[in-house]
Amino acid sequence: MSGDVVSSAPTDAGILLVTGADGFVGRAVIARARAAGWRARAATRSGRPVAGADSSVAVGDLAEVRDWSDALAGCAAVAHLAARVHLPSAAGAAEAAAFDAVNVAASERLAEQAAVAGVRRFVFISTVKVLGEGRDDRPCRDDDPPAPVGAYACSKLAAEQRLFGLAARVGLEVTVLRPPLVYGPGVKANFFRLMDRVARGWPLPLAGLNTRRSFLYVDNLADAVVTTLAHPDAAGRPFLVADATTIALPDFVRRLGLALGRPARLFPLPVGAMRRLADWFGQAEAVARLTRSLEVDAAGLREGLGWHPPHGLDAALAETARWYWSRHGR
Repeated sequence: MSGDVVSSAPTDAGILLVTGADGFVGRAVIARARAAGWRARAATRSGRPVAGADSSVAVGDLAEVRDWSDALAGCAAVAHLAARVHLPSAAGAAEAAAFDAVNVAASERLAEQAAVAGVRRFVFISTVKVLGEGRDDRPCRDDDPPAPVGAYACSKLAAEQRLFGLAARVGLEVTVLRPPLVYGPGVKANFFRLMDRVARGWPLPLAGLNTRRSFLYVDNLADAVVTTLAHPDAAGRPFLVADATTIALPDFVRRLGLALGRPARLFPLPVGAMRRLADWFGQAEAVARLTRSLEVDAAGLREGLGWHPPHGLDAALAETARWYWSRHGR
């Protein structure tokens, strides 16, 4: 591979390769890893320096990368965060192939070459969606059978299986983390849209929902990544990871509003009416997810590795709100 590595002064700690390092999760992982004594090498498309990283390397499009040798040189561990998450312009077989190229094949190539390069631990960020879109009877658990829905979740499960299979053959220590929706400074997509609508005072038809949700603050995810990089009992298994607080969705939105200084304007709308409106506007899938509980039991991390999320819900929401107002004004 032809990426030039640009390094700052090295330390005595091991080198951690972070893919997707310029994303909001990647930046948080770099900061937490540096605090824990790692030298962070940021792998991005362009190779432009990433704040906080000790070095950077250009890797281009993950689907096209065939040689990771520059990026992996001297690394003790890999935190593989980069993934294809959205693909609005494709469907069916084309959609599945696009997700497979990045989330499955590229992840397997990286892990294979990491093992050859002498990397010890490989942490892969998957998703709770490999277990399905949620359930109303109890929280999801680490040992639940897979039930992915959609090309993205299926690709993440396939990647998990490939990586654990590779680990069994070559001895690479693979750990998988399965987060729910991640939020925090720099968040985009659905969470940002929710926050923006609460901040702008939009009425939201959520007051009547009794669905319960687990979320994950980005710095809590970063802390879990760094914990699993070093813990001897983390290898060889998947872990669900989430904030300590599981909460009813309307209450979560109200607490988000309090953090923003804009009380959430919620009103009740029967679920049946919500679903009919969603059908008319082509949002049936999104509303189906909204009206289903998705709780996470992170007992494996908590009891097996002694991990506890360092940030509570209200403090995490407050930090996210400060970021929002710093970018968008009051």
